[in-house]
Amino acid sequence: MLPGRSGLLLLEAIRERTDFSAPIVMLTGIDAERHRNYALTLGAVDYITKPYPMGQLLKLVEKLLDSHEEPTRCD
Repeated sequence: MLPGRSGLLLLEAIRERTDFSAPIVMLTGIDAERHRNYALTLGAVDYITKPYPMGQLLKLVEKLLDSHEEPTRCD
């Protein structure tokens, strides 16, 4: 958990900045469908809950680094 602010509030603040365009992956301890849906609505590329397979995270990061197109979720 982030100190002082939830990840969703941080994502909202980041998305309000027009000069920020990097893809965002939410890595969280909260496994709630409404949080996942809201994060994806705000433009998160993926929402991964802890504990998570390290291979899944590495695969997603590699895909994002290699991609020149709009990032897509890796399920």
